Amino acid sequence: MTARGRRGGNRAARIQDGGQQYVWLEENTRRNLKQFTSAVGPTRRGERRQASALEYFELFFDHHVWNLLLTMTNLNGQRKRAAGTDGGA
Repeated sequence: MTARGRRGGNRAARIQDGGQQYVWLEENTRRNLKQFTSAVGPTRRGERRQASALEYFELFFDHHVWNLLLTMTNLNGQRKRAAGTDGGA
């Protein structure tokens, strides 16, 4: 593998690897970007209104997760009652 560099005002590296030749360029060009004016924060695609924090929370915690939390909490309470403790300090 061999590499050569510098071409004009831009840096370039030609890399020869077996039968393949690659040219890597580093160009110093300025980009003109438009000022960002869109709304910030999470939004649902296709909807104009902002979603509430609860709506985003519910995307990850659906009724299956809530039922699992409920079941495990109740089982933990039954276990502590059977052991004669309330779980407090």
